[in-house]
Amino acid sequence: MNKQECSIEKMIGYFIEANRKITEIKDKTVTNYVAVVVTLLNTVPQEIICNKINTLLIDKYFKLPEEKYRKIQSDFVVNYAAKVFADLINYYNKNFTEEDIIYKTKLIIDKFPNEDMIFKETKDLIKLD
Repeated sequence: MNKQECSIEKMIGYFIEANRKITEIKDKTVTNYVAVVVTLLNTVPQEIICNKINTLLIDKYFKLPEEKYRKIQSDFVVNYAAKVFADLINYYNKNFTEEDIIYKTKLIIDKFPNEDMIFKETKDLIKLD
């Protein structure tokens, strides 16, 4: 994976696009979500990812620019993805919307605001071959 930084807005874009892809194949597991997020991070440029989503929904939960545009190391986007999708799958029983993804991401970022915290929380959730 690359060592770039990714804004929270773009990270959410990757999560929403991953959900679209996973929904098509109907195999909603944390491992599959993480794998798709990794693939998207490596293949879809950040400049393009937000063209595919409704950013007004992101603005609803991330009201301040410093929240929405805060940078996260791309390597840790996977950790946030693991936690967000694990919580959504457990809570919503695999049926959730783009708005659910955005809201859950906001809650997770508020609870685990830095990379060390989210890494410790998710290190056992991420299992890639």
